[in-house]
Amino acid sequence: MNNKKAVFLRAYQRSGTNWLCNLLNLHPEIKCTGEFHFKRLFDAFQQSKAARFDLFAKHPNIFRQEFFRFINRTVIKYCEDAPVCIDRTPEGISDTFIPGHKYIYLARDGRDIVVSWCYHLLRLELNQNPIWKKRNSLFKKDPMYFEENKHELLEVEGFVRHIAKKWNKRIKLDLDWMEQAKKGEKNFQYYFVQYKDLHAETDKHRNEIYTFLELDPSKAKPLDNMTTAGFKRKKEIDTQSHYRKGKVGGWQDYFTDQQLKWFYEEASEAIELLNLSK
Repeated sequence: MNNKKAVFLRAYQRSGTNWLCNLLNLHPEIKCTGEFHFKRLFDAFQQSKAARFDLFAKHPNIFRQEFFRFINRTVIKYCEDAPVCIDRTPEGISDTFIPGHKYIYLARDGRDIVVSWCYHLLRLELNQNPIWKKRNSLFKKDPMYFEENKHELLEVEGFVRHIAKKWNKRIKLDLDWMEQAKKGEKNFQYYFVQYKDLHAETDKHRNEIYTFLELDPSKAKPLDNMTTAGFKRKKEIDTQSHYRKGKVGGWQDYFTDQQLKWFYEEASEAIELLNLSK
């Protein structure tokens, strides 16, 4: 186990971590799996450290070392024989940070994320408030309803603002952590890629990630139907699939000017930081 490495793939939810994980698994020395959702344990870890009378608080270095060792060993155990074991939980870097480890970060346009989240909620009927129950019913009756009435998909202002605000906060914080790592102020190495760039030059970026992980890119299998950008399938869009579309910039078909205004009022900082055009 000593020669195995635990690596963490991080992103905002609905950013393409499943796709990137499938890409990485084309290499025989990688097993990308998850989602572990260690954040719940990290939250408890922070609470225990803050306690006044616990032995954990009195001996923080022992507690910290053993906790980090537990996370590392858990990822490695799940990966069986693979030398490089990757947890792909879509969380922030700081949410489950273990010093000295490598992080792969995938950033997707928040506007595409909002669209993807809407379909994710509709497909699984995750939101049961009255507004969404009506939308769930429309989608269940006709899975192509919101493709035929695209401007209705993002008509719930509170939802658009909620996702935009959370995405903006995540991107700002994670980019800040990567900047600190670049300056040597945080102890981790990272590979950063935007979804649009991975989509445009898939082989280039996956080979760079293999190299970042100290693996030979030539050992990886070629792209297949589920790893080629956009996915090779019979239908251009499958609204009932977890892999719905895989398109860059598809948000432009759905947002009205008013809906974009809601989004930009909450997320203009991240749009600018990622150099995304309006």
